[in-house]
Amino acid sequence: MDDCTLTKAVLYLNAPEAVMLERLLERGKTSGRSDDNAESIKKRFKTYVESTMPIIEHFKAQEKLWEVRADRPIGDVSADVLKFFDGWL
Repeated sequence: MDDCTLTKAVLYLNAPEAVMLERLLERGKTSGRSDDNAESIKKRFKTYVESTMPIIEHFKAQEKLWEVRADRPIGDVSADVLKFFDGWL
């Protein structure tokens, strides 16, 4: 079986690390996850940057990346995500 597939577009929800840290720490209060603490989250950010950002940059270079700023109010983010899907459905 082939591990590759044609990718027409990629939706990327982007937010500053500080915003993501704040949100994840807040989630940790009710998630029951032992790894929702600042130290573990920062390790996950490092892994994300090393592993995922090269893929994001690859699709950006191919002009297949649709980036949505996810640090805005949920209604604004949702509207932009819906615009993305409207273009592909």
